[in-house]
Amino acid sequence: NDNTPPNFFVLNDAMLADPLEGNGKIKLIDENLTAEEVKSYLNGGREIKSLSFSYKQQTVFTVNTELVFSKISFSSEMLDENSDISLDDKAKRIEADFFLVANELANLINDFTKAVQ
Repeated sequence: NDNTPPNFFVLNDAMLADPLEGNGKIKLIDENLTAEEVKSYLNGGREIKSLSFSYKQQTVFTVNTELVFSKISFSSEMLDENSDISLDDKAKRIEADFFLVANELANLINDFTKAVQ
């Protein structure tokens, strides 16, 4: 349906597959997923196998039916949060960037888990 959990926004990329045909896959890239053509695929028996989301407008990712996350990318605004740390202090900057990304992924997974329960 058109209801998405808070902090998540469905993007325009998806993989649809026919469960009865091994090769019956349709890869939708930058498509309007609410279009009638897409709805006709779903009404015709195709299933969503992967779907792309935005999380808090900071993280973009794809998740499949096995709950495997892929194509994870972060907004430049989020990555710039540590720009006040000098690039000369590489160890401190790497540690801060790692914490920033790890914290974002932990929040994403926590919120995603709550949303699918």
